Amino acid sequence: MIKRNKPLINFIKNMDQNIYSIQGQQKEYVMIKVALLKWLIDHYYIQWDLIIRESLNRDFTFQNIVYWWGKKKINLIEEKHHPLKPQEWNSLQEILLDVPIFSKESSTILGEVYQYINHLSKRKKEGMFYTPFFVIEFMLKDKMKNWQLEDKIIDPACGCGFFLGVAYDELTNYYMENPRLLGKDKDKIHQHILKHHLYGIEKNPIAVAITKLVLLLKHKNLIPIDMHILCEDSLLGDIESIKDRDFRLVIGNPPYVGHKKFDKQYRELLNEKYGQVFQDKGDLSYCFFQKGIGLLKEGGELCYITSRYFLEALNGGLLREYILNHCKIREIIDFYGQRILKGIQVDPLIITLMPKDIKGPGENIIEIFKMKVAKENLPGATILQDMINNGESRYFNHFKINQRELAKEGWRLLHPRAKSIIAKIEEKSFVKLEDICESKQGIITGRDKAFVSDQRIAKGKSLHRDLLKPWIKGKDITPFHIAKSEKVLLYSNDILDINQWPHENKHLLSHKSYLEKRRECLRGTRKWYELQWGRDKDFFEGEKIIFPYKASSNRFALDSRGYFYSADIYGLRVKKKDVQVISHEVLTLLLNTKVYEFYFKGFAKKLGESLYEYYPNTLMQLSMPQWSDEEHNFLKTNYQLLMKYSKEGNEKKVKNIMNRVDQWLFDYFGFNHEERKHITKLYL
Repeated sequence: MIKRNKPLINFIKNMDQNIYSIQGQQKEYVMIKVALLKWLIDHYYIQWDLIIRESLNRDFTFQNIVYWWGKKKINLIEEKHHPLKPQEWNSLQEILLDVPIFSKESSTILGEVYQYINHLSKRKKEGMFYTPFFVIEFMLKDKMKNWQLEDKIIDPACGCGFFLGVAYDELTNYYMENPRLLGKDKDKIHQHILKHHLYGIEKNPIAVAITKLVLLLKHKNLIPIDMHILCEDSLLGDIESIKDRDFRLVIGNPPYVGHKKFDKQYRELLNEKYGQVFQDKGDLSYCFFQKGIGLLKEGGELCYITSRYFLEALNGGLLREYILNHCKIREIIDFYGQRILKGIQVDPLIITLMPKDIKGPGENIIEIFKMKVAKENLPGATILQDMINNGESRYFNHFKINQRELAKEGWRLLHPRAKSIIAKIEEKSFVKLEDICESKQGIITGRDKAFVSDQRIAKGKSLHRDLLKPWIKGKDITPFHIAKSEKVLLYSNDILDINQWPHENKHLLSHKSYLEKRRECLRGTRKWYELQWGRDKDFFEGEKIIFPYKASSNRFALDSRGYFYSADIYGLRVKKKDVQVISHEVLTLLLNTKVYEFYFKGFAKKLGESLYEYYPNTLMQLSMPQWSDEEHNFLKTNYQLLMKYSKEGNEKKVKNIMNRVDQWLFDYFGFNHEERKHITKLYL
């Protein structure tokens, strides 16, 4: 990729430094045109002579550059000529005639150049994340088998044509290996592929122009072809020329754009047209599933690389249900938090679907490749190449599941042995945590600088001790323990009139200009000196189990000291009417065992390579047995012993107790030897 190509990076930096009279999008356009011209010169498609130099100096447009390649006019993009200053033009000519850095690069390098010069923040805003070629080649592998002359491919968010460029190469090889279809005339093959096979939609005009160039430059001779690359919004634009149920393959990397990043009107239009998959907090990529599935002909395939978030996310329920009702899922490759798209904070998966034949059988077996928990940060290319070479990759657990086992509430992609373990737990469990517990998120102060301080500082300012509450954050919690904190929270919600509290008033006044601009204060629902979300004070002051909402492993601790905590922590307590069912001590012990960590991670939402979300809407789905008095006393006694030895610093005895409790749970649920090993190693 371009990031490792120093000559190319230097070429782009030289362009950037030498083009100074124009800025913004127009500068990007000029830089792409220089890159195109350099590519044509380096490949000897253009001879850089005086006539061409003068012509391009007068009219430095895509159309004119392409004209001097093939002596034919092709309109790639609507643009105006922006004349460069003489010094700029002279500098660019030197760059063009420098070392032929593009001579061994395919035309897709133009898209990579655009990717590099296009500001990273803009791509994040638009959800544009370019797919590495090793991923594209993997996704297209074997997709061209038994290809027919009329079969069509579409990328509904084609960007700079990376998928279509690789598809072109695959199809060219296919036709050259099967001359009975079109013969071996390269002109004929080139025209047929562009005219009959490749379709793309992209709303960014410069990306559309680059896609067309990538495909045209695949052949040395410029052959004017009316290509099917549309500059439109795939989801809401006018794309009548793209017919539904017409494509053998829908492929791509649809943009990941959360609901907060597009305006209310656009969101309402999406709700109206894609309401079967999209709801208010849904992701734009969900709509591309409905769109793509609608484009497939009978027997066609949709293959997307997308975020795995929808597998478990609450807002992904409609999409999960839609896929289950309308598709046969052929394959899911779940990288399980391994971020193979470097520099992008997205946890990917590759999913392949087919439209469901409602007359066909209800049974459908899905091939699952689930990444093993990584012990090292492996390059994505290494992972996928190993899968291509060996089929049964050492980096994945490969198994099959019946589509009927997937529920709209969330897809558990579990290894058969993990499935058996969880089934054994749930067979003996009759009480869900949501039935016997309540949970509360921590406090959102609205400005920690104003409300959180060291005890020493608070004392020095004479802040009233009745308003100061012990304060912790997620990092302070480990299994069974809460680290001692010197921080205190000024619980200002107990103040009725700030003017009656001179020390607190003086302390908060320096923050008043910020605090009074908070949304709730502007609406009149909070006094300027109050916490943004102070929650229910009684919950914090009572006994409760607390845990960080993001963690790599279970970290539950029993709080009997009345800690107040930040929003990165949740609290859990047994309802008063259910304290006879299970005590806080026993629940804390169980939640920290290997058995219940395995159980939770079986359906928890994965974040990156090692983190999980411990949100209550997931955690509260855990089920517990109805313990007998004898069983409950056994567990409670072990909790008390564990805390005693922990206080004494005897970690060996603490570990022995945890092992004893896990072994007791192994026996209670009837796990066999292999299942016990599976739990111990956290194989999901």
